[in-house]
Amino acid sequence: MAKLLAINDDNFDEQVLQNNKPTAVLFKTDGCPYCRAMEPIMEQVADEFADQVKIVVIDALENQEKTDEYGIQAVPQLLFFRDGEIVDSVLGARPKDEVVSKVKNVIEPVSAKT
Repeated sequence: MAKLLAINDDNFDEQVLQNNKPTAVLFKTDGCPYCRAMEPIMEQVADEFADQVKIVVIDALENQEKTDEYGIQAVPQLLFFRDGEIVDSVLGARPKDEVVSKVKNVIEPVSAKT
């Protein structure tokens, strides 16, 4: 199973905004049980969609700059980026099928299917 790449305030722009793949960012904290529950789900999704989407994790407490910039007030929170812009978000722990559905929408936007 893929280990999620941990990013921080310093390399966020390079890893997320300047990345040519759609990217899911999991904002979490070490003490959050719901965050711990989401990590293996995100690792499975990262394995399944490795060629299509990048999935990274950032500690919300240790990286206040990006936490504040993106208005993260609760964790776990997933932000989905495409072309450097937020295109979707999910607050709270979610089942794998819901995360997969969100990832698929980020990879192939609904507008591109019509």
